[in-house]
Amino acid sequence: MPDSFFRADGSLKDIDLYVTSIYVGTTIFIFALLRFQALDTNAPNIADSADFADKLAALIENGIGKNIPERERFAQLDARFKSAMQKKAPLTDELLAFASVVSEYGAAGITIERVAKKLRLAKSSLYSRYKNKSEMIESLIKNEVIRMHGMIAENIEGLTTGEECTYAVLRTELLYFIKYPEIVDICSSLIGINDFVDRVEALDFVDTIYDSVYWKRFIASFPDVGIPPTSRRVLGWFFALVVTMFIHCRRLGFSDKRMFAALKKIYAMTESGIGALPFDVSDAVNNLYELRS
Repeated sequence: MPDSFFRADGSLKDIDLYVTSIYVGTTIFIFALLRFQALDTNAPNIADSADFADKLAALIENGIGKNIPERERFAQLDARFKSAMQKKAPLTDELLAFASVVSEYGAAGITIERVAKKLRLAKSSLYSRYKNKSEMIESLIKNEVIRMHGMIAENIEGLTTGEECTYAVLRTELLYFIKYPEIVDICSSLIGINDFVDRVEALDFVDTIYDSVYWKRFIASFPDVGIPPTSRRVLGWFFALVVTMFIHCRRLGFSDKRMFAALKKIYAMTESGIGALPFDVSDAVNNLYELRS
């Protein structure tokens, strides 16, 4: 982030500007990443780079184009989602042990033996479930991603507008990260957030979980960004926005209240955009292409 965002003591000069920069940077990066993936798999209906940059700029400037709910409705949704999250079980002992190993030894120090030791189990008990370390890691992460998506789908149920569905996804994800910060720590330390985003948006069960008629209408009405919108791609964007915001806000010592305020800002930009951009999106996209090549 530019030094101009911070005062001499390291505090933020302008929180809104900082959150806006997170939104813009993450949106450009994720949609460029999604386009790379679409090109690599020869997906149809992919815009050329110039058209893609123009359409992505339009999304950032104008948003999805939905109406933001009234404050009273926000309060109702917040209370509902908070209540639902409070009822969720804690992380499993196995996942907490795994997180402890990652924190203590780093990615290079992960072994089944160390996870078993944290659990006070014989290593044979874990080897009976997992062939090797890679299978253990993949299984633990995948199971938790499935659980997170289940929480989101539960909160979407009964909502009747696309904008409420969007808010349900973003709000539930932040509640999830606040309650289970170990998941962000595991993925950022071990495989990188970008790979975790890929797992989140590429799982086969996503389209079956998000089967609400209003969610489907929302995806069908999503603006043209040069790659066909799917639940997986849109959810990958939403996930990246929240997890990036969470990491930055946590590093700056934001309280939960300030994080939720930042989320409302992210949500408003998602729906209504940020207005005219002070730079050319095509330059940012081209820079990413150069880094990739």
